[in-house]
Amino acid sequence: MARFIERSVGNLFTQVDPTEPFEYLTCVGVGNVTIPKRASTSKYEPDPMSSGDFIPVGSIRGDIGRVTATLTRPLSTVNNFLIEQDCEFNSRINWPCLGVDRTVVENYDVAYLFFRGEFNSAEMEQPAVIEPSEDERIMTNGELGSLLGQFIYRLVSERQTLSTTTGANDIAFLPDKCANRCGDRVQVGEIGYAVLDTAGYSPAGDSVVRTEDSGGTWAATATDPFNGTRDVLSLLLIDIGNDGHRVVVTGGPDPGQDGEISYSEDDGATWNNVTVGTVNNQGINMITRDQRGRVWVCADAGYVYRSNALVTSWTTQEAGVETAQDLNDIVFYNEQVGYAVGDSNAMIRTTDGDTFGLITGPAVGSDLNSVAVNYLGYVFVTASNGAIYMSTDQGDNWSTLVAAGVYGTDARRIRFDQRLRYFAGLIVDDGSPLGSFYRSEDGGASFREWEVDTNAGLNGVFVADPNMIYICGEPQGGTTFIGVLGRQP
Repeated sequence: MARFIERSVGNLFTQVDPTEPFEYLTCVGVGNVTIPKRASTSKYEPDPMSSGDFIPVGSIRGDIGRVTATLTRPLSTVNNFLIEQDCEFNSRINWPCLGVDRTVVENYDVAYLFFRGEFNSAEMEQPAVIEPSEDERIMTNGELGSLLGQFIYRLVSERQTLSTTTGANDIAFLPDKCANRCGDRVQVGEIGYAVLDTAGYSPAGDSVVRTEDSGGTWAATATDPFNGTRDVLSLLLIDIGNDGHRVVVTGGPDPGQDGEISYSEDDGATWNNVTVGTVNNQGINMITRDQRGRVWVCADAGYVYRSNALVTSWTTQEAGVETAQDLNDIVFYNEQVGYAVGDSNAMIRTTDGDTFGLITGPAVGSDLNSVAVNYLGYVFVTASNGAIYMSTDQGDNWSTLVAAGVYGTDARRIRFDQRLRYFAGLIVDDGSPLGSFYRSEDGGASFREWEVDTNAGLNGVFVADPNMIYICGEPQGGTTFIGVLGRQP
């Protein structure tokens, strides 16, 4: 773990009851931490030699009458060890006494994650492992503001019902937003879409499905964007303000036709088809947006296209010169830095938001399936050999995060949440195929497996927020697989 307050990583600030208004800050852990009450306050970090204990490592001193410390990384979870069956301590933080020595308890079900927060107080106390008195609540209450924040809870996984018999290739949900001039509010993860191969609902070819109740029920959209001639490969939802949202889908190759996308502004009742490029029988494999709102797609034969007009027209940004391999995924860190990966270790990068150049990918001899970037700009790549690779310098150098075969034989896709870019979902197949799902709670540094009810391959993952992650894939038991990892009821 890193320092307790300054540049804190791996520590968790909670409130006892997530349904109550925010009252005070406390780090839920095991250990003795005193709380200095003065303008210069000590800072602590966990003692590496003693689990659960903290040691002082200097102090934070601000201007006269002001103490400030900036958190440059999000606060995340702590695994707390209940030492020597400390039932008295458990009762103070509203946990049951498990009566087992050194039992690991994960407490993120009552957590509030702060991103880029700032302490600001004339007399700031050190948040600590105590039961606050009224005075202590006054000292800690409201002393940390943040640019972004997110409650996180214990999660459970479940399969959702979808009456289709084909593979789902991608899935996406709208963020929370006001609808109809704030007459209605759309909750995060409430309205979503999934895209299918062409042999889906009857009549065959209705290959986009929609939910309005967080996946409780799914229904086919009224018409098919490609009239049954193409598999639908990827999906992007674009918020267009009070006018609603634009659903954009990309199509697989169609003999005799150039690449194509299609979009709808009426929930799939009608679709508008747009030609992308002039390459016959070209599949448009993945779609994304950069921080300027421009839309990008990567395609077969090393092509990349960009739209400055919200997908109604396209220009060629990379014409397969850097690589002739099919490109499988594309992502942007900001408006200038972006990456695309493809077959046979192909990887290209732009640092000006315009032109791409070839860089050396991490997995020689493997296809690169997907690419993602976390809040620090670290790049993550999944490969067909089952490995996950990471670069901390924009793809110049690579390290192996997960070795080939540890999670499975084919690491399919990785995605970060769109708000914090700190929580990630990862889907991996083995040779059966048997799809496995992993979640990262620390910016991609590590992953934990979750049970998913599937014995078929997985294709898509979407992190709606830290408490809601959707996955989709091939049929299981005669119906398309869609699963969700969501907040425990």
